[in-house]
Amino acid sequence: MRKYYKEYIVAMLISISMIGCGGGGGGGGGGEDTTKPVITIVGDNPIDIAKGVTFTDPGATATDNVDGNITANITKVSTVDTTTVGNYSVKYSVNDAAGNKAEDKTRTVNVYEPASFQFTSSSTATIEECQASIITVSTKDGNGAVVYELVANDSNSTEINQTTGILKFSTKKLPDFETKDTYSITVKATDNSGESITQDIAISITQWNITLRDKDYGCVPSPYTGKIWLDRNIGATRLCEDINDTQCFGDYYQWGRSADGHEKFDSETNDTQAHSIPIETEDISYSKFITVLDYSIGWVESGKDDNGSLRMAEWQKSDGSTVCPDGYYVADGFAIANELIENDDNITNARIDLNSTDKSGNSDNRLVNAYNTFLKLPANGLRDKDSNVVGSTESTFLWSSTATDNNHSITLNLEKDIVNFEGAPRVFGFAIRCIKH
Repeated sequence: MRKYYKEYIVAMLISISMIGCGGGGGGGGGGEDTTKPVITIVGDNPIDIAKGVTFTDPGATATDNVDGNITANITKVSTVDTTTVGNYSVKYSVNDAAGNKAEDKTRTVNVYEPASFQFTSSSTATIEECQASIITVSTKDGNGAVVYELVANDSNSTEINQTTGILKFSTKKLPDFETKDTYSITVKATDNSGESITQDIAISITQWNITLRDKDYGCVPSPYTGKIWLDRNIGATRLCEDINDTQCFGDYYQWGRSADGHEKFDSETNDTQAHSIPIETEDISYSKFITVLDYSIGWVESGKDDNGSLRMAEWQKSDGSTVCPDGYYVADGFAIANELIENDDNITNARIDLNSTDKSGNSDNRLVNAYNTFLKLPANGLRDKDSNVVGSTESTFLWSSTATDNNHSITLNLEKDIVNFEGAPRVFGFAIRCIKH
């Protein structure tokens, strides 16, 4: 009996020993957790805050590979004191359940002294040429209403609305990139306590351009009326480099016609009048310059548009569907006269008159003076009823979109000693210029 009891005790001890050793290597629970958790700061870092303003900490988050989200376990140490200007910190720390400590993360908090009276608007601005733009000037102040004034200004046209503090740039003369591409102004602000501050504002003018039928155009504001014009004749390949620059002459349109190809100086010709307005593509005269035996005969057959109202409506569209880009139309007679003639009742009082040297240059040649205006009208001549281009270097012709009667429409004709603004036969090919609607 004692022998069997002894053997039983030995067997039990061996069994307990095997259990303690993991059953001889049969799986020991996956190993020890040694991975650190990770802290992520929420919000801006650093944070700038004005003196005296309550600081609310956006906090931080913490994650662990075993424990998951342990944000609630984060401890933080903050030195922030918003009553005193200075640089402070908030330190975030956390451990996971296995005792692994994350790398501490620190947020910097800068407490600054706010100015009692300061500009809150930008010191730079960008304006697209030919546009009437508004720059807002604003201040932060605790001493009542603020009065603004310009103390320096090289734009010659800037105004300030004293009530609202709105700075209106170039309301009298719109900016033109080619003339001047940067402006600078200095604004002075004074509050009710008499304290004054100033701000320099640098204004950059960006160039406006548009592409129409593979040609690039810019804009130019009128110094007389403020109206916006394209900077060259339709069809011109570049800005005029001189009065006889053929690349700025532009195309030669028969009055009221679309840009169907007839307007090119070397287009084919046809002596058959068109049957429709605009000319349909299947018409034999489509894309051809229509020649006639007599100036009194129009390019469209009799009875279709004798008074010109249909063609005038076509050229005065501003939706980009005819000859001008979207937003522009062929300048009417009034618009052209308004730019070149001071008194509509007296053609001799032209802005290009030799006596108006402050507006037109210093020549006694009206043709040259027209080139010296902001429109820079070249001596492009015309394409006559036989399709010949004549008069270049000697004359300037420019269609308006205004019809008269008897198959005529208003055109501007300039020569050395001549300024004519009257009806011309619609079969002629003249240049056109577009104006903003």
